[in-house]
Amino acid sequence: MELRRLFTVLRQHRRTSVQDRAAYGQVAKDVIRHTATREVALMAVAQSMSDHAAVEDVTAQIKGRMERRRRQIDRWRKCRAACRASI
Repeated sequence: MELRRLFTVLRQHRRTSVQDRAAYGQVAKDVIRHTATREVALMAVAQSMSDHAAVEDVTAQIKGRMERRRRQIDRWRKCRAACRASI
């Protein structure tokens, strides 16, 4: 739910005023931080489950999607950096 709220706020600050651009940058940073925190938590769960054969398929799914999630986080970081550079 937190990410939905953050993306809603992010869309609200896509304007041209200095205040809106500053707020946009802060919210973008919050989105990246929140997503990265969730990624770390997912990896901790996957690591703790890796010793249990009964949940091996769930562990494989979490780990299998890791690369795609990390690429998305990197894209957001680069996009945020590019937006900051253009201000």
